[in-house]
Amino acid sequence: SKKSIEGVPAVIASLPALMEEPFITSPYNGGKINSIASVLKENGYYSAFFHGGNNGTMGFDNFAFSAGYDNYFGRHEYGPHDYDGHWGVYDHKFYRWFAEKMNGMKQPFFTTLFTISSHHPFKVPDEFKDKFPKGDHPILESIAYADYALHTFFEYAQKQPWYHNTLFVITADHTGPSFTAKYETRKGIYEIPILFFMPGKLQPKEDNSVAQQCDIMPTVLGFLNIKQPFVAFGNNLFNPSSKRFAASFLQDTYQLISDDYLIQFDGTHLLNAYRWRKDDLLLTNVFNGDDTPFLNELNTLKAIIQQFNHRVLNNRLAVTP
Repeated sequence: SKKSIEGVPAVIASLPALMEEPFITSPYNGGKINSIASVLKENGYYSAFFHGGNNGTMGFDNFAFSAGYDNYFGRHEYGPHDYDGHWGVYDHKFYRWFAEKMNGMKQPFFTTLFTISSHHPFKVPDEFKDKFPKGDHPILESIAYADYALHTFFEYAQKQPWYHNTLFVITADHTGPSFTAKYETRKGIYEIPILFFMPGKLQPKEDNSVAQQCDIMPTVLGFLNIKQPFVAFGNNLFNPSSKRFAASFLQDTYQLISDDYLIQFDGTHLLNAYRWRKDDLLLTNVFNGDDTPFLNELNTLKAIIQQFNHRVLNNRLAVTP
């Protein structure tokens, strides 16, 4: 996604941002959806969504309940202290509260935390005013702070009884300001990391194949060996036979990235195609009017668009009895 309000449905409900308007604020937001929370609820999990911002911000609280979470905890529940004056509760404070709240939860549980760093004006708590390098852009200091806050969370979490039973998933809702041409292309503006970590269970490795936010839900449910059917617009990243792609929509243009090509499509015609692994800046359009070399990507993208539109319009974004 390119917006926080689009990133949350993509990550927790495998809903891609394929409309002009975010799903959360669209006329279709009252329809039934499935999510990691709703599927795990049927398997005995308690779930809670945590957000350091003000309750009601971007409709996260209402969406959390519609997605099947048992509880939502925002700044209202946290209290008026530790406020950054703009977005919400400072990360390092909210992380600790988040971890302490999990100490009181009966296992098994599923939680989601949406932190407030890093957004303009990129404020860092006064107590850390000279702790982090400032760099050439204000965001860099706040990212160093966000990294520190995450570090303090894991320092505390690793001493808790639920730590070794927990799969941690860390990702971004969208990219920030870019400093190089690579991250200003229609590929680079979507490049974020996804980390899966379970102490003692997942061996460290780096995977540079294509992935997307919509893959997180099927990956988590697959890892937990959940067998019931659900609707998702991504794939299990731990399954070596899973098809890898990343679909998006921006400025009236659909885009799909596969391991071979990046293609752009206006809903009727293929517009552009790039061999992105060799052409990182997308300088050479290899589409010459013949769709044939790109049919695999084009048909995949058309199928995603068709399924998404059909399911949204007909309230079929969840498997129902």
